[in-house]
Amino acid sequence: LTGDKMETAINIGYACSLLRQGMKQIFIALKTEEEISQDPEAAARESILMQILNASQMVKLEKDPHAAFALIIDGKTLAYALEDDIKYQFLALA
Repeated sequence: LTGDKMETAINIGYACSLLRQGMKQIFIALKTEEEISQDPEAAARESILMQILNASQMVKLEKDPHAAFALIIDGKTLAYALEDDIKYQFLALA
């Protein structure tokens, strides 16, 4: 789902019953400091990969076998997440 802002997409997710109260939300997004760093492309890739790896670890360590997760990512970040060097980790998380 999409929206003009991430908050809009989340609201649409709730309205369409794709998201529910109690779901653990995993956010993957670029941060402003990455966009203004010396090498914004490398900083963005590294940050996104770390966010994906941290989220994957969180899911693996979850004790509740019935826990529900929602993966929330914006379009610009998704473009990076689907690049060859990151996409398999992203798809494994999804």
